[in-house]
Amino acid sequence: MKHNLRALSGIAAVAIALAVISGSGFALAQGAGSSPLDGADEDNAITQSNVSLSEEAAIDIATAEANGTVEEVELESEDGTPVYEVELVASTGAETEVTVHADDGTVLNIETEDE
Repeated sequence: MKHNLRALSGIAAVAIALAVISGSGFALAQGAGSSPLDGADEDNAITQSNVSLSEEAAIDIATAEANGTVEEVELESEDGTPVYEVELVASTGAETEVTVHADDGTVLNIETEDE
C-alpha cells in the first residue's frame, strides 16, 4: 500500500510538472514577451477608448497650429507614446503633419512639405 501511494504521488508530481511546463510554453508562445505596443501590432493596440484625447480635440489642436483642411487623422504609437497624426493640406497645396500627444494634447512635432 505504501509503495502504491508513493507511485501515485510520483505520477501526480510528473503530471503537474508537465502541465506547468506546457502551460508556460503556451503562454510564452502567445505573448512572446512583447508589449502590445511593440512592432506591427502598434496601430491595433491603441484605440480611442484607451487614450484621454478625442480625435476631434486633436483636430482642433492641430488646426490651431497649422492652416489647412484635414486630410487624414491616425491614432498611432511612437516609441510607446500614443499620438494622433493629423495631416492638413493648405490652399497652396503644402502638406503639414501635426503630431499631437493623445493623452495630454501636447503638440510634439510639426512637419511641413511644400508641393
